[in-house]
Amino acid sequence: MDSGPSSDPQLLARLHDLELRSRAVADSLMPGRHRHPRAGWSVEFSQHREYSPGDDLRYVDWKATARSDRLLLRQYQDETAMVAWVVVDATPSMSFRGARSNQSKLEIASTIAAAIAWIVIRQRDAVGLCLVTSSGVETLAASDEPAHWHAITRALASVENRAAQASNHEEGWHRGLQQVASQVRAGSVIFALSDWVDDPSYLRGWLALLRDQRRADVRVVQCLDPDELSLDEVDATHFAWLEGTDREVPIEPRQLATAYRDEVERSLRELSDLFHGFQIPFVSVLSGDDLVPSVRSIILRSE
Repeated sequence: MDSGPSSDPQLLARLHDLELRSRAVADSLMPGRHRHPRAGWSVEFSQHREYSPGDDLRYVDWKATARSDRLLLRQYQDETAMVAWVVVDATPSMSFRGARSNQSKLEIASTIAAAIAWIVIRQRDAVGLCLVTSSGVETLAASDEPAHWHAITRALASVENRAAQASNHEEGWHRGLQQVASQVRAGSVIFALSDWVDDPSYLRGWLALLRDQRRADVRVVQCLDPDELSLDEVDATHFAWLEGTDREVPIEPRQLATAYRDEVERSLRELSDLFHGFQIPFVSVLSGDDLVPSVRSIILRSE
């Protein structure tokens, strides 16, 4: 995955906006947060790591610091055990932005993903990134280094840039999920962000694999645009037949709008029931929503 610097003005603008948005969401959750529940529980020393702003000074190893020119913190085995993976659907459907929205679904997902990554790193845990694109899965290895967050935001901004220019070819979100499941180590925490518009039947096997074989803690965010939930009212319409005939089919717009809304509600209900059946936290976010409650819910694993 190319996460290096770029001179592309559009990419740099996306990166700047993404980092501002995600930090605003994450920082609003950090004050008043409880200490990481595992911090200090383990007595088995693992390694030293360099101090970064915001770290608890109680964990400074002053003897090791005196032998070095760097301020070093003790890190314990239990603190290094948790690895989180943020999995983002970057297939073309996520580039959709309705007439009433100022952000695409992918931009919303990227903001949430970067906010989650910031919080995980601030808790001194490792986080990795998987981007499921139209051409496959792009992976950024997990790390707990503070600078790693900027690598994650660069990768997200880059894929936003590419997705906006991509053709409408879908490799398949579910294929990417299967690849991700084979990559992550057992016991990982997985944050999966998508519009989840594909047939949800394939999810049962994926969720069972992660739960039963990988022992993963899966948490799900659905990103939607308000224009996807209903059809705008139009006058009575005739749809032309596409297969070499002049035949036209009259459509009554109110009936079509009602049928569409009913189908959307049924699909969303089926998806929600599936995740809750696996006891997986699931939140749905619309463009324009306050993202803080959704990120809080997913981080704290509340239903």
